[in-house]
Amino acid sequence: MEKKEELELIDRIKKLYLEEKKSFPQIGNELGMTVGNIHYCLKKHGVSTRGPKEGWKTRFPNGRFGDDAGHWKGGRVKAGGGRGYMTIHRPDHPHATKKGYVMEHRLVMEEKLGRILKPKEIVHHINGDSFDNRPENLEVQDRSTHVHNHFAHGKNVMKLEEENRKLKDRIRELEAELFPLRKRP
Repeated sequence: MEKKEELELIDRIKKLYLEEKKSFPQIGNELGMTVGNIHYCLKKHGVSTRGPKEGWKTRFPNGRFGDDAGHWKGGRVKAGGGRGYMTIHRPDHPHATKKGYVMEHRLVMEEKLGRILKPKEIVHHINGDSFDNRPENLEVQDRSTHVHNHFAHGKNVMKLEEENRKLKDRIRELEAELFPLRKRP
């Protein structure tokens, strides 16, 4: 390599490292050089290199959040300490939380409908399983319909419990008639 070409290459490396704040691997990929060659070249020409902490700050000036974070799992997590719903990381969504998450069942319904849900629209899980976010298991309801459905279900349970109690009482009566000498609990 001629002296002029070598000086131009050194200037290019310095510019990439000092002005554009690129890392050794990024410079190496751009110039077709190894990390070791870049490090040697900078040291040889008196450029002090960044330490690991400064390197991380240069590479991630706003911190390591989202898919830049080392513990990132794709952005799908249980909501609020695992209350029964899944959330997806979509910070650009108009109804995202402060941390950038949206309830998965709402996203699935929005995709099914082809529009953003209104805040007052509620997505109901037909089979009652809040982790089953298949489109066919979801339906949009207004708040009053949703509350009515859940209370109606509770009333049905209460009716069944009452019916069950009456049947057990009737069984005890019949057993008493058929087996009068048997001890009853």
